[in-house]
Amino acid sequence: MLEVCDRTPNATASSSRWISERVARCSESSFDGALDLSQSPLTELELTGVLQELVQLGVAHRVRFLNLFMTNVRKIPDVLRRSLPHLERLWLGCAPLVAVPTEALPVELVELDLSYGGVLEQLPDDVFLSLKKLETLYLGGNQLKLLPPSLFDPENGSGASLMHLDVHGNALKTMPPATGCCTALLTLNLGRNQLRTLPSELAMCSDLRSLQVYKNDLQLPLPEAFQTAYLHLGNFNWRGNPAFAHVPAVVERQGLRALLTYFTRPLAASASHRVTDAGRS
Repeated sequence: MLEVCDRTPNATASSSRWISERVARCSESSFDGALDLSQSPLTELELTGVLQELVQLGVAHRVRFLNLFMTNVRKIPDVLRRSLPHLERLWLGCAPLVAVPTEALPVELVELDLSYGGVLEQLPDDVFLSLKKLETLYLGGNQLKLLPPSLFDPENGSGASLMHLDVHGNALKTMPPATGCCTALLTLNLGRNQLRTLPSELAMCSDLRSLQVYKNDLQLPLPEAFQTAYLHLGNFNWRGNPAFAHVPAVVERQGLRALLTYFTRPLAASASHRVTDAGRS
């Protein structure tokens, strides 16, 4: 079951005035660059009006962080990129997002949160083109079946800059070999998808500190290259994969390196099947 935020809009007669007051603060000398419109009944049409007002006030260039957490935005307005050219952080978690237009995301983005909307099924293939500074991306709790190629493109997309990727709780059946192009990755959360395999190219992400693959349908063995690739890995969550269920206790006690060795050797797969078959007899 997908985790979806409880979205009860704080709709009041004064909501428009409250939003206008927040926008007006962007003109103050003490404005720190953060525009917080979270937990409001704001729609994409109203957001477009907000962006236009920021431009008219001549303060749009000052906005670095836009918080739209738990709003009613279903589509990111096309004008966002040109309205907020210096936007670095965009939070749209727990919004019922269904569409992210190809040229809507500002190219200066460092952090993007589109998680827990529960209804986002796809992203355009080229949606991350020109986002060469993106370091952190949250896409968990949606219904994505594929990830766009531009996310992994090290030349024209986000492949070279991406450090933290969270896509847990989607409907992914595969991860592309191009994932290995994201060599700056430090954390990768693939938990609660429908993955049966992992690409051997993922071993190229040798700086990984955290790899979470829990509650998939991964089959043994994992790519042999994993055995020696992750020298810095400190967190490896593999539980909830049926084929991994019969790890000998002695292997677990020996730690992460022993687990990786066990999971990447063909004998591990056959041993797991022997234990499973013995339990059924």
